[in-house]
Parts: sequence; C-alpha cells; structure tokens
Amino acid sequence: MERMGYEMIIDTAIYYSNRAELQADGSYEIKDVMGPNEYKGNIDNNAYINMFAKHNIDLAIKYIDYLKEKKPLIWSNIENKIPYKINYSKLKLVSKKP
Repeated sequence: MERMGYEMIIDTAIYYSNRAELQADGSYEIKDVMGPNEYKGNIDNNAYINMFAKHNIDLAIKYIDYLKEKKPLIWSNIENKIPYKINYSKLKLVSKKP
C-alpha cells in the first residue's frame, strides 16, 4: 500500500469526485460512463460505476485520515506527487450524497 496503493486509491477517488455532477435535488450523478460489460457506453448513473466510485471515495477518505494521523511523511509524499489539489471537502461531500 505504501509504495503506490494509497496514491492510486486517492487519485482515482479524486477522479470520480470530479466526474460527479451536483444535481438540483442535492444528489450527485456520474454521467456518460461505460459499464463493466463494455457493451453499451454513454450511460448515465450506471449502478456498478456509482457503487464502485462511492466505495473508492469512502476508502480514500479513510486512508487520508489514517495517513494524516499515523503516517504524515507518507501523506506528505502523496500530496506532493499528485499534480492537482486534493479537495478533501469535496470528497466528503460527494461521499455523503446519494
């Protein structure tokens, strides 16, 4: 995990949180995706992708909290390696909305 696992989970969570679009009702949607069967693309709100993204974001939040508290040097290295700002608040917000 320390070599690349944490970074990969956090980086993909940032990707999914950036793909999530806030809707008028306060929920988030991930649009224009291809489901796991790769048969049909351009799908909005694919259940598999949505659940995977939510799990990924929840896991990233857990690891960010853990690394900040228990392994700050590893966290600092990850923060410096990812080329864009890690918006922790957005990760938490997207994770909490259905």
